[in-house]
Amino acid sequence: MENEHEKILRKRREHLTKYCEKQPDAQTPLNGKIVRKHHWFLDKPRVMYCPVAKSGSTFWRRAFEVIRRKDPKVVSPFQLSYMDFKAYKARIPLNMTEPAHATDMSELLETTLKFIFARDPYRRVFSTYIDKVLSPNRYMWGLGRKAIKMFRSSYKNGTEICGSDMTFEEYIKYINTLNSKRFDVHLRPVAYVCDPCAVDYDVIGKIETFQDDTRYILKRTGSYDQDIKFKDMSTEYKVDYIVDSVVRTFALKSGWSRCISVHAGYQRLWRQLQIQGKIEKIDVYPLTPEQSNNITVTEYLNMALDAFKRSGPAAKNNKREAFLQAYSTVTPKDMENLREQYFADFEMFDFEQRPEELYKAHKNVRLEFDYFNVMRLK
Repeated sequence: MENEHEKILRKRREHLTKYCEKQPDAQTPLNGKIVRKHHWFLDKPRVMYCPVAKSGSTFWRRAFEVIRRKDPKVVSPFQLSYMDFKAYKARIPLNMTEPAHATDMSELLETTLKFIFARDPYRRVFSTYIDKVLSPNRYMWGLGRKAIKMFRSSYKNGTEICGSDMTFEEYIKYINTLNSKRFDVHLRPVAYVCDPCAVDYDVIGKIETFQDDTRYILKRTGSYDQDIKFKDMSTEYKVDYIVDSVVRTFALKSGWSRCISVHAGYQRLWRQLQIQGKIEKIDVYPLTPEQSNNITVTEYLNMALDAFKRSGPAAKNNKREAFLQAYSTVTPKDMENLREQYFADFEMFDFEQRPEELYKAHKNVRLEFDYFNVMRLK
């Protein structure tokens, strides 16, 4: 008999099936080359996963590596770090030998557990902004330059800009000028990455139920408490996020410090951790510019972890407050355009398309704390 979680997973599959049956190209044959290109495989256990950026792919990259290694000393994805995968030193453990030589991809997939993870598009777009724009990370600052030139009235043609101070409003406006099928991988809709109407996924996970869905998948593969073990998944994830964020910021400093000062960069990192609910918003960044210039990665990490330890339940509200504050700057017209960009994902995965709290955020959000004032620091 199904338990409550299994009922939820079944209903997700049924919803997706009904959506796909209504599409004019529902009978499009499975393209084996595309499946091999975009999906990750493990042979033992036989698993196929379609990675979607900002939807748990970092966790699953590490989980696949742990399962592949079968090292009794490495039993948790959280034992692997950002640096373990930097510059593809330990690139995705794609045990592709059998899939690559399989002559019949459809037959192969019948004996493979196939899963994906989707995420509410509004939250995925917000998460990308925090991790790739607000944080000291130049990854999307090039997009910022284009957005500022296009939408900022104070911009004067020929003025040298870095793009590091792109506002959330400018970010959304620029996204809406693009073809969603050609979005950056961190923004591209799941519909255009994983082809959910061509691949019959056994499990459709969602970030909103990530822990339950993850345990279910690992149990189905026989990996839970065998290859992979958790002490406290929630706490392990939070600490892992802090460690990775700090280590990545220091590793990329030579790049982002060309645009903003080291002091401003480390303040942004602190705010990133506050927005993610790891540090209370009232816990202000404690260093002077001189101290920022001299702090080591270990010292900053210890400082952040100490702040995490003294944070109370109130920190959990930070992400929602920042989320609403960001979208309060977006006009109703731009909200509608953004919804249309992700229409397929909303429909496929049954996410609410016009949540009242967002569509009225520009009228209702009045927060004393400005989560995004760090964007103006130089």
